[in-house]
Amino acid sequence: MQIIATVPSPFSADAIQRIASHPYVYALRFNTGARSNVPPLQTLAQLLELADGKPIWIDLKGRQMRIIKDALRRPEIALNHQLRCTHISPSDTIIFRNGVREGFSTRIVAVSGNKVYVDPIPPEAVGAGQSVNIHAEGISAIGYFTTEDKEYIDAARELGIHNYMLSFVERKSDITNLLARDPEANIVLKIESPKGIELIDRLDFKNNPDLHLMAARDDLLINLPNRIDIIGTTHHMLDLDPGTIVASRIMTSLLTNYHPSLGDIADMTLLKKQGCYRIMLCDDICSSDVFEEAMDYLIGWWGR
Repeated sequence: MQIIATVPSPFSADAIQRIASHPYVYALRFNTGARSNVPPLQTLAQLLELADGKPIWIDLKGRQMRIIKDALRRPEIALNHQLRCTHISPSDTIIFRNGVREGFSTRIVAVSGNKVYVDPIPPEAVGAGQSVNIHAEGISAIGYFTTEDKEYIDAARELGIHNYMLSFVERKSDITNLLARDPEANIVLKIESPKGIELIDRLDFKNNPDLHLMAARDDLLINLPNRIDIIGTTHHMLDLDPGTIVASRIMTSLLTNYHPSLGDIADMTLLKKQGCYRIMLCDDICSSDVFEEAMDYLIGWWGR
C-alpha cells in the first residue's frame, strides 16, 4: 500500500517532519493553495530539506476556482480566474466548500471579469482561499494554469522535482501545457468534474507510465449530478489505471469520533475490494492529532 500525506507550508517545520518521518508515509503532497510566507522556489527548497527523503508531489490548482478576497455580506465574489460567460441560466449556481454549511449554493446572476454576483448573499462570511464550484454551462475559466502554478512548475524543475498533481483536468491541452513547461513531468490527473470523467476514456494509461489518475472525491462528489455515481466512477478509473490514487473524505470520522464510523469502514473495505492500493490523506487529517491513528487503521486494513 502507498499512502500519500498532505503537508503544510514550510513555516510549520515540526508538523512536516512529524508527517514525513512516519515509516508508512510513501510520499508527500504539497497543496499550493496553502499560503507560504516565502516564494515558490524557497518554499520547495525548504520542503525538500524537511521531507526525510520522501518524494514530493506538487498539487497545482489549475482550473480550480478559489475566492481571492474576503466577502462579508456582499453579493460580489472575486475568484482566481478570469471567467468566460456566454450566457446565464436561472439554474446557474456557485457552491461553497468551506465557511458555510457544506453544499450551500446560491444563484449566479451576473459575471464580470473574475467576479460573480450572487443572490441570495451567503448567510456567512466567505473568505480568501476557499474553493468553490460553479455549475453553469455558459460560465468557464479562461486558461488553465494560474500565475502561481507556473512559478511552482519553474521552481520545481530547477530543484529537480518533477511530480505534479493537476487539479480539475478536463482537456488534453492541460497535460501538454505542463509537458511543454517540464518535459520530465510525472503527472497525476485529479478528476473532479463530469468533463474530467469524459476525458479519461480518451487517454492511454497503459503506454504512458508517467501518467496516472486521482479520484479527487471532495470536489468530484459535489460536481456529480448523481452522487451515487462516485462508486462506479472510481471503479472505472481503477480499471483504466490500477495506480489510481483515491483522495479526500478518507477516515474523516476520526476528526469527531474516537473510532472510524461505519461509513468509513465500508468505504475502505470497498476500495480495497476494487483494487485500490494508493490513498491520499487530506490536510485536515494530516494536520490533526488523529494522523497516526488514521495511519494505523489504514495499514491494518491494507497491510504494509
